[in-house]
Amino acid sequence: MSVPEIMVREAWERTGGRCECQRYAHNHTYVRCARLLKWELRGRSAPGGWQPIIRTGFSSDIPLSCEILCASCNQRLLVTKLNR
Repeated sequence: MSVPEIMVREAWERTGGRCECQRYAHNHTYVRCARLLKWELRGRSAPGGWQPIIRTGFSSDIPLSCEILCASCNQRLLVTKLNR
């Protein structure tokens, strides 16, 4: 599912350009990943790469439903979903 650009920009500003993954399975116990990301590396797996995703359980029309994940956390999330 594609994330509306306005939501991506709002989420990017909210996170300060850092990964906001807090998943325990990704070894982020009590704190978020917080890897520094680069805007121009959106959709890439290089260091500083990131991907916006829609969080489940939130309304899809509010900025908080967009989550900014570094390439590593996004990949882990995809693998987890595939293994279910």
